[in-house]
Amino acid sequence: MDEVFLAGLMCRGLEPEQISEMTTIKAESLALVPLRRSHASQLYTILSDPRLYDFIPDRPPETIEELEQRYSLLEKGTSPDGRELWLNWAVFTTADWRPVGIMQATVRRGIDADIAYIISRDVWGVGYGRTATRAMIDHIFTTYDLQAVRALVDTRNYRSIGMIETLGLKPVRFIRNADHFKGEASDEYEFVLSYNDWRMGRNFD
Repeated sequence: MDEVFLAGLMCRGLEPEQISEMTTIKAESLALVPLRRSHASQLYTILSDPRLYDFIPDRPPETIEELEQRYSLLEKGTSPDGRELWLNWAVFTTADWRPVGIMQATVRRGIDADIAYIISRDVWGVGYGRTATRAMIDHIFTTYDLQAVRALVDTRNYRSIGMIETLGLKPVRFIRNADHFKGEASDEYEFVLSYNDWRMGRNFD
């Protein structure tokens, strides 16, 4: 499917100022498509795996309708006070248009962004998580004049830690008892990629 067609299709019915924030990102064999309510039925199966939520304070959706309601709220693209952009993408393989995950960036223009992601366990080890996350980071750095991108990761989530370190994010802080969910305390590492380090990394690619 054509990238321009997809962007137009997914943004139908939105206000012009919202459309400007909605960009389909091409990344090797993947496409990151702005998340819409209509994606709920496609993503429900992969997001229903409870193992995906071992290290985050969230839970699998119980129904497609629940996921639709959640995505309807996210479609607005901004926090209630308008200070943050809430950018969310559904990740698809371009070969067969198969959903493999979601990407999220909470952007404070001219300052920084927090990133998060969920990738289907069916494709762990393939490299899709790294490819999609790198594409998202490149997009938000080049689009929103950011000074840094950061991620908070549970210290037990070795797979996620390994992945973001390959993208140049560096641990800058250990946060004890950062959260408490599923009956356990969660310690976290804060990882940061500065704009200068990101730019230098791109120069050596």
